[in-house]
Amino acid sequence: LKQIMLKIKAVFFDLDGTLIDTEPSAEEAIRRSFKKWKVKVKEEDVQSVTGITWNECFKKLFPKYKLPVSVEEAGNEILEAYRAAIREDLHLIPGGAQAVQVLAKGGFELALVSGSHRAEILWALKQLDVLHHFREVLGAEDYPQSKPAPDGYQKAAQLIQVKPDEVLVFEDSRAGVASARAAGMWVAAISHANHWNQDTSAAHWQIQDLTGVDPQWVRSLNSTGGK
Repeated sequence: LKQIMLKIKAVFFDLDGTLIDTEPSAEEAIRRSFKKWKVKVKEEDVQSVTGITWNECFKKLFPKYKLPVSVEEAGNEILEAYRAAIREDLHLIPGGAQAVQVLAKGGFELALVSGSHRAEILWALKQLDVLHHFREVLGAEDYPQSKPAPDGYQKAAQLIQVKPDEVLVFEDSRAGVASARAAGMWVAAISHANHWNQDTSAAHWQIQDLTGVDPQWVRSLNSTGGK
């Protein structure tokens, strides 16, 4: 197979599971809330939050259970519990903040495309001290359909004015990888925070975390056209 050298001009990051490890906090928030409501929640339903927006998660989750509060109250309660958990204990993905800094300095256009709400995204990026490196930051409110639909990544490419095949995406979930692939982009899947064995085999490359990711690493990527 012939190797094709890629011409990557932009690097897009997911947030949860890619720059910060929040899945355990999200799931703990769901468990705590259901326990408070005295409703037994199935473990597979708890784990179904990975890689999608909170709204999509609630659409999947709430119709399955008889809740003692309204859907709106239930969603707000889980979100409050989640925000409290990440403010209390924010886990970082190794190499994440440094990768953002060196790639920005190395001339790549950076965007962040997350299913989280903008308030949480901006807070997290400020904690990492990398917010100023991103040209575009898109949260759940900023594009129509949640991952695995390609909407968020397509919008980021349009805003930055790059072609899909000039973009490298870092993702950690099955839905995220599918979203970036559907947008026609190159994808590296990070396994560090893959707590529930999400199938990310559709990504072009598999890496443990963002340690050592720099402009030279990105420029060395090539494709044999196998995926």
